This record gives sequence, C-alpha cells and structure tokens, in this order.
Amino acid sequence: DITNAKFAGNLSPLHWDGAKAKYINDPQILSEIANFAKPIFEELDIDYGGLDIVLDRDNQYWLIEINSHPNYTIFTRDNGEEAVVRIFEKMLISLGSN
Repeated sequence: DITNAKFAGNLSPLHWDGAKAKYINDPQILSEIANFAKPIFEELDIDYGGLDIVLDRDNQYWLIEINSHPNYTIFTRDNGEEAVVRIFEKMLISLGSN
C-alpha cells in the first residue's frame, strides 16, 4: 500500500518511505497474479524468486524485478510471522506436488 508513501530512490514501491506490504488472499487477485507470473517462469529457467510486481491505475500489472534471494523482513513487519509461515507452507506443498 503506497497511499501515504513517498518515493525514496528505489523503483520498487515497497521500499518507499511509509509503504506497507499487504498480504493478499483474494482468490481473484491471486489468480491474476499467477496468470501474470506464469509466462515469466516459463521463459526463464528459475524455480524460485521474489517478484516485485506493481498494479497501475489502469489495472495493468508490471514486473519491476525478480529477486533471487527475496527478503521477507518488510512483509513480516507489516503482516506478522504467521503470514510468512503460511506462504512457505504453500510453497512446500506445491513442491511436493511436482
């Protein structure tokens, strides 16, 4: 959420002053993000990465960057440790089904 955030020299809005990482559990939004990310993982030979994705005012998704070692510090600060545990549980379940 960048409603009250100010640009701080990093293109990724998550790093702007006052920005907050939001835990998304809306099935529609998760589906949109999955559809956006799918061709990225099909084109690039990566199994894991942290995608910095933004949604603009026209509801267009944009990829800012892919982090090979994503940091969950800001997300944990804004959403708590339990949310991160749930994310890793989903990743592990997904790996087990492949």
